[in-house]
Amino acid sequence: MIRSLNREGIIVSRTAVRVQFEVPSLTNIYFQAVENPILFAIKVAKVLQENKITRSLAGTQSSPAFQRLCQRFVSILDGFANTTFPGVCISFQSRDFPVRISGKPVVDNIVKSVVAGFESLSSDGKALCLADVTLLTDEVQPFIRRVRQQTGFMVASITDRFLSIEPTLSYVFLQTIANPILFANQLAAVLPLQRAPAPA
Repeated sequence: MIRSLNREGIIVSRTAVRVQFEVPSLTNIYFQAVENPILFAIKVAKVLQENKITRSLAGTQSSPAFQRLCQRFVSILDGFANTTFPGVCISFQSRDFPVRISGKPVVDNIVKSVVAGFESLSSDGKALCLADVTLLTDEVQPFIRRVRQQTGFMVASITDRFLSIEPTLSYVFLQTIANPILFANQLAAVLPLQRAPAPA
C-alpha cells in the first residue's frame, strides 16, 4: 500500500500499531498531500481499490438502548456522536488551537481531536473502550501521569503522524475493558481543557 501511495505522489508520514493485543494486528498508515481535494480523493480511492481495502458496513442498526447509552457517553465527553457502525459508539471533540500542515491552516477533527468510543458491549455492561487524544508536546507527560494515577487505562501508543506540522502534536492512544460510562467519566476528568465546543 505504501508503494501505491508513493506512486500517486502521496506522502506517507507515519505507520503505527495503535492497539495492544489486537488480533489480527493492524497497522495504521498516515498519509498527506497538498493538492486538489477531488484529485486526492480519486488517488486514495484508486490505492484502496488496488490494495483490496474495503469498508464493511455489515450488521443491523444499534438498539434504542445502545443509542441512548451512546448519547450519554458522548454527552459526558462534550463531543458529538458518530454511530455509523452498528454496536459502535464514537465521540468526536476538536481541540481548540491553531494548527498548520505544510503551511496550510487545519480545521479538521482528524488532526486535532479527542476521539473516544466503545464497542463489543457484553452482558456485564463492560465494553472495549478506546481513546485517541491529540496533545501539544508540553501536555504529553502531565496527561500520561494523570491517566496512570487516576484511571486503569493502558497507554497503548504515543505517536506523531504528520510531517511539516506546527505546532508539533502527539497522539496518545488509550484502551481498557470497562463500563463505558465509567470510562467516559474517567477520561473527561483527565483530558486537557483546551477543547472547542461541540457543533450545534
